[in-house]
Amino acid sequence: MCNLRGRPAPRRIDIESFYHCNPEDYIGYFADESGYDSLIQEDCDIYVGGVKMIAFRKSLFPKLKEGAAGDPETWNYLRWAARFCPTDQRGLAAGRVLTQDVDSRLTCGQENFFRKTRMGKVMTLEEALEMVRSSPDYSLVPMRVSAVKEKYPEINEKQAPLEKELFKRSISNERRAEIKEQRGVILRSWFEPWLINVWAKAEDKVACATETEKELVTAQFRANKVFSNILGSFDRAPRLPYGRLAATAAKKYEEFVSHKDIYQTACSALKETLNTPDNPRWDKLYEKFSKVKDLNYNLFGTCFTTVTLNWNFRTAYHLDGNNCEGGIAVLTAMTKGEYEGHYLVFPEIRCAFDLRDGDFLAGDNQSMIHGNTAMIKKTPDAERVSLVFYSRERMTRLDDLECENCRKDFLAYATVHHTEHCKSRKSNWGGVWVNMWKSQEWMDYKKKNGMERCTNTNHWGREI
Repeated sequence: MCNLRGRPAPRRIDIESFYHCNPEDYIGYFADESGYDSLIQEDCDIYVGGVKMIAFRKSLFPKLKEGAAGDPETWNYLRWAARFCPTDQRGLAAGRVLTQDVDSRLTCGQENFFRKTRMGKVMTLEEALEMVRSSPDYSLVPMRVSAVKEKYPEINEKQAPLEKELFKRSISNERRAEIKEQRGVILRSWFEPWLINVWAKAEDKVACATETEKELVTAQFRANKVFSNILGSFDRAPRLPYGRLAATAAKKYEEFVSHKDIYQTACSALKETLNTPDNPRWDKLYEKFSKVKDLNYNLFGTCFTTVTLNWNFRTAYHLDGNNCEGGIAVLTAMTKGEYEGHYLVFPEIRCAFDLRDGDFLAGDNQSMIHGNTAMIKKTPDAERVSLVFYSRERMTRLDDLECENCRKDFLAYATVHHTEHCKSRKSNWGGVWVNMWKSQEWMDYKKKNGMERCTNTNHWGREI
């Protein structure tokens, strides 16, 4: 637990108001020294307009404050969890300039065409071509490459030699990037002929664009890949309408539980630093998340539900989007080797923080733009795992984990026993159908398995 008594009073910085930062000039771009005037390396409170916005304390987490050398077991677990699987789901926080998987992506102009045509805002070939050609940069939206190659055999034939070369281990990184650029040009070459010969001649241009987008473009955005993962649990989603432990928690559950003192330190330090009688932010969070139906959902009695772990991830300027209304994020870090930089910059208050082993920072990261400067390695083994604690609103709407597992099992059961609900007859149907949670099939399944206490709520957690 956290004990701040006996420490000297923190430095206080008063700022009259936030500096204006146009999000379009910041989001997705990387921080550097131009984003701050003050580098904070000691206990400090930041006030804006008389309201405490950020609390920063040095060496507050006992397990983390000595770094990898001080607690190798904790370091190994957090590093493993952060590196468990690289992700391309961090959006513009991974950088506006896309450098990975460029061959599979639409251009920004092509993405804009589909988006605006769906709304009926582009109806002539001249408008479409101007839009497409004016934005040649890569977008976050990838094509269904296999579908493109199947529909256009000539494209598959042209790119096949490049694809074959990509599998050679001997090619340089420069040549690999060049091949991907060339392959991408070929894979996107279907678009303008389709635009001219099919879409421009279609009577219903909205329907034509919608059908082609559904066939050849994925609905899942893809950013640059980074090492970023989570501890804790996931709430429900349309395709996976059940709560579940994150893989990093489930695969090494005992180690996940054994580090609950870290989670509880983050919670108690937040209470001691940012909770005030006139602004009881911690009280509101704790009141809400103390009522979840499973201790796995609130990290064993804290006001947080989730920890994001980042390994050597230099985030571009961004705003956090998954925290609940009124939520406050807590950050800390654990390191190995020696490095400079990797400061956490808040340009709207012109401050940067040197967040090191076991340091504590609390603030509203969903309303304040923030990002990291570059890490400058001083030793080859320099590494950094950062931890970001926050609270996901919909965790409060889940049943306990046993009931959520029952929902998961029901989906698998439905794919075998209730295939009449799969209209498309796809072989990879996941068992989800409209209004399934008020269906007789679900009622019977619950009864058969002695789980009648499980609710009939949808993926939003609402009774239907």
